Amino acid sequence: IKNMDNTPVQAEKNIKGARYLGEFLRQTISPLNAGKHLIPPATFVYAPSPFGGARQLQTKPIEVVVRDLPDAGQPDDFSGAVGDFNWAVNFNYKNAAGSSSLPLKVTITGYGNLDAVNTLGLKNSELFNVYLDKVQSNEQIKSDGIYASKSFNYFLVPVTSGKVQFPPISFSFFDPKTKTYQTLRYTFPSITVQSNNNNAAIQGGNTGPGSVEFQNNTLQINLNKDF
Repeated sequence: IKNMDNTPVQAEKNIKGARYLGEFLRQTISPLNAGKHLIPPATFVYAPSPFGGARQLQTKPIEVVVRDLPDAGQPDDFSGAVGDFNWAVNFNYKNAAGSSSLPLKVTITGYGNLDAVNTLGLKNSELFNVYLDKVQSNEQIKSDGIYASKSFNYFLVPVTSGKVQFPPISFSFFDPKTKTYQTLRYTFPSITVQSNNNNAAIQGGNTGPGSVEFQNNTLQINLNKDF
């Protein structure tokens, strides 16, 4: 259960011709298991007057049936995201110095739940080492649903020289509207990695959010604010 408002929102509501002033606190509920689940009643205690005793109001419990996600057609990289999503991959390099650190930013956005997505599964390989820097997430309640975004900031470090290419990455989710699994894919461009030296630097083709260079055997990383 998540509170989507830091403080309750006040609003007027007309009930059977009478005007009432109410406070509304929006929450989201994400089931963890399939089956029948009971949302317990909400309770509100108030005093009708300074001289009267406390009174209590209580809502009715709500039964919810949660269905299992289908096993058929479930992709290997599926980690539990449910909704309708798209992504943007920020990576644009053509040349790099050996052991340079190349920033990669992947942002997933859309309507649904991204709580179960904690990594994109990028792993070290014979060509690159992978370092996860940070993960940023945000959720907003809109008229047509919950809009979620999650950004993954990585550094890719080539460990060999020559023409190399990082393996493709993918992100899969279940779309409850179409009741099918969907997969987003990205293929990295090939990069020419120069042999490393003490003063190597990322070379032409870098339009990423910062710069990385070696000075006197020290790796220096300069990032812009929006990375």
